[in-house]
Amino acid sequence: MTHHFFILLDKLVPRRSKFGPVKRLLIDRLLFAPVYLLVLLYVRCVLEGLSHRAAKRRIIRTYLPILKMSFRVWTVAQYINLNHVPQQYRVLFANVISLGWNVYMAAMRWDSSNK
Repeated sequence: MTHHFFILLDKLVPRRSKFGPVKRLLIDRLLFAPVYLLVLLYVRCVLEGLSHRAAKRRIIRTYLPILKMSFRVWTVAQYINLNHVPQQYRVLFANVISLGWNVYMAAMRWDSSNK
């Protein structure tokens, strides 16, 4: 999914366009990331066997803290990724950053399930 987003972003906002690096980052951080995170959290809840109602409760508790942390962690990483990493390596770069990010997400899920 992210690979296709990167391709679309390259078509919409070429790297060398005026304010291109900032536009690319803003599209990623303000449009793609919040929706992607919401879908990701919901799918994880469903895969854990939670009902729709339980998934909704967990997402309400965890979405904003995770989104805020996402802006802290991923903003710099995505700026580098979108503007300095060749397209064929962007998913790989994001996956390396994701190792630490997934540990954080797991800790948030564990913490919210113990409340």
